[in-house]
Amino acid sequence: MDVEAPKAPAEAPVPAVSRQKLDMAAHPYLKNRIAHVVEFIDRGAFGAVFLGELENLFGLVAERVWLGESALAPLLGIPAADLEARHSDPELRHELYVASHERWTEYRRLKTEAPAVAEEKFHDILQYIDPALSSRQVAIKVLRPALGTTGDAEQEQRVAELMKSQFLRESRLLNSLKHRNIVGFYGLVDDPHYGLCMILEYLNGVTLHDGLAKGRMPPDKAVELALGIAEALRYCHVDPSHPPVLHRDLKPGNIMIVSEDTGMRPVLIDFGIGKFDGPGQTQLTMPGSISGTPRYMAPEQWEGDSTKISPATDMYALSLVLFEMLAGEPAYGTGDDISALRSSALNPRLPHPKGLRDFEHLKGISRRLEDLVEIGRLKDPAKRWTMNEFILQARTIFQTRIFEQPPEVPSSLTELHIEKKIHDWRSQQIDTRIHYLHVQEGIAETSQLMRERRFDEASAKARQLTKDVLPLPKRYDPLKKELLRRMTVLAWLEYRAGLYPELPRLLDGARLLLAPLAAADNDLVTLRFRFVERLFEPHKAVVMALNVIQTNFVNDVRTALAALGATPDPAQLRDLQGRVETGKAMFASLDAHRVGQAAHKRTAREIEELTCALANLLDAGAAAK
Repeated sequence: MDVEAPKAPAEAPVPAVSRQKLDMAAHPYLKNRIAHVVEFIDRGAFGAVFLGELENLFGLVAERVWLGESALAPLLGIPAADLEARHSDPELRHELYVASHERWTEYRRLKTEAPAVAEEKFHDILQYIDPALSSRQVAIKVLRPALGTTGDAEQEQRVAELMKSQFLRESRLLNSLKHRNIVGFYGLVDDPHYGLCMILEYLNGVTLHDGLAKGRMPPDKAVELALGIAEALRYCHVDPSHPPVLHRDLKPGNIMIVSEDTGMRPVLIDFGIGKFDGPGQTQLTMPGSISGTPRYMAPEQWEGDSTKISPATDMYALSLVLFEMLAGEPAYGTGDDISALRSSALNPRLPHPKGLRDFEHLKGISRRLEDLVEIGRLKDPAKRWTMNEFILQARTIFQTRIFEQPPEVPSSLTELHIEKKIHDWRSQQIDTRIHYLHVQEGIAETSQLMRERRFDEASAKARQLTKDVLPLPKRYDPLKKELLRRMTVLAWLEYRAGLYPELPRLLDGARLLLAPLAAADNDLVTLRFRFVERLFEPHKAVVMALNVIQTNFVNDVRTALAALGATPDPAQLRDLQGRVETGKAMFASLDAHRVGQAAHKRTAREIEELTCALANLLDAGAAAK
């Protein structure tokens, strides 16, 4: 390709932001005019944020190719095979951006002359451009590690690498999130002059922190904004379109308020210390260190154990933000005494220094609104609202406009004792209803497992549910009958699948459920249960024999073998070998069709593995002598 890369025009506006130590006067463009850097906006996590204007949207695809997505190279006219062969070629990057510029220029020309033709011709590449990029204005977040020197080059290098890793992680997080209350992510650029840059949605608004500097919010506006933030956090935590994400640094400074025709839209803008939630996720902080903004950190964050951070941590911070919107000041004041904040958070018996009713203008706050805030910031994560519960409560309050109610008159001691007893009785009723609903959900889960043919898991779930429902009083008989029906169907399915060893315990559980129920009410279920019992009868003795072999001659021997030291006693090994041989002889007499093909093959394999392991240990012991 013999085309020169596009150059910045001489008349390009040059922003004056030398205090950021970025040579924008010399390099106002990102990567051959992907975007034009216009002016400094603010400092953000790990760097600076600038207002920019997009000039070559297809350049974002070129950047993705350069950063490793070689499958997109053909969209720019470069074969993926050539890309892999020339990965270290310094001319490759130049060709990628020239190709993207040519296609973008042609697309814009066709878009003016024949829009339908343009959309059809460039359909394949357009699907990799975020449709939200309807405006040329974007925010450009530039990674710039701390410029101070410590005299320790190795330490400075570690800090720089850590900040780069966090910046890249934030870009991955934002790339996975698409929600109207989360700042849009359009691409990552590795620019030779500016370094790593994120292309983000430009939000023309103010931070909640700046908004609160003008005073507190009316309750209806505070609850409405909290609902938008909660919706975004719920999406982060549980939406199946992406791995679970935790924000970990929710605060007014990380929330933008954008004015729209439909009202005020809150937007989460900074995921600098956010992380993907779940096992196996890499942590970028040192063990025992803490991450977050002290005034908004939950007790579990102060402990420095990343395994304790959960969606409940974001719930705590959201409640503090709502507290601040209602009260007009942070729940923990404006001081920076980290030691006092830490000791207050970590002492479960120490109440929060301020409650909503401590403020004169909130004396008449409704109980529901007070509960919304105070339950969300309980020190025990297990007792806080889930994000879904918070949204349901907040939505009810907002729709019914229950923000205030007459102040309560203090009760006498006798009245409070009566109220306490009523409360305790109703709590017991609620606990029973919760238990009932848990069992209902468990029955539904069992049915789903059956539909997915995950019979082992369904059987284990059904047996656990049996233990849960048996102690329930007679009024819960319909629930027991429903579980019994599911277990009878499951037993039939397991029989049809030849999973005979699973049936005895399942049938025993069904028998326990059937016993206290009136036969007249369960004729059909009883007939089905008896039918499966009769079908299983020819297999019963063989299955029992297999279970004995599995318990006494496989599992017990495996446990004993694991308990042997580094130099096992040959006499012990021979004793275990004898037990395995006995089990093997018993197993040889079992009919595979009666015991089930899958169970028969599994047990045969386990016996053979134990036989080989014991023989190898005996041979090793003999060789050592």
